[in-house]
Amino acid sequence: MTTPSALPRAAASPIVLRRLDTVPGADGTTVTARVRVNPEDRYLRGHFPGNPVYPGVFLLDLLERAVLSVLPANSRLLGVESARFTTPARDGDTVELSVRVPHGEPGCARTVRAVFTGNGQRFATIRAVFGEEPS
Repeated sequence: MTTPSALPRAAASPIVLRRLDTVPGADGTTVTARVRVNPEDRYLRGHFPGNPVYPGVFLLDLLERAVLSVLPANSRLLGVESARFTTPARDGDTVELSVRVPHGEPGCARTVRAVFTGNGQRFATIRAVFGEEPS
C-alpha cells in the first residue's frame, strides 16, 4: 500500500489565479485569492453542458495552492475535516478565497478555515489540515 507522503505531487493546475495576496499578522498570515469562472476554459467542458458549475475540487485546489504559498516548501495538505458547498459558482462568477494560516512550530499541523465568496454570496467553507512531510 502506498502512503500519502509517497504519492507524487500533481502537475500544476491549468486554473489561472487572478490574484494571490498575503498579509502577515500577529496570529498568522491571511491569504486571499481570486479566480474567475469561465465556461469556455477546457477544464469546465462537460461540467455540466449548458449549465456549467465550477467543481468543488477546484475550490480545494485553490485553497491548497494559496495555503502552500506561505508554508515551508515541504508542506502538504494532510486532510479535509469538513467541506460545505452552499451555492454553486457559475459562468462569470469571481470566486474569492480568504483563509488565515496560523503560525506554528516546525513540523506541527495547522488547521485552516477557508471561506469562498463572491457576488454577495458564499460558495463554500472548507476546514483543512496542512503539515510538513518528514525530512
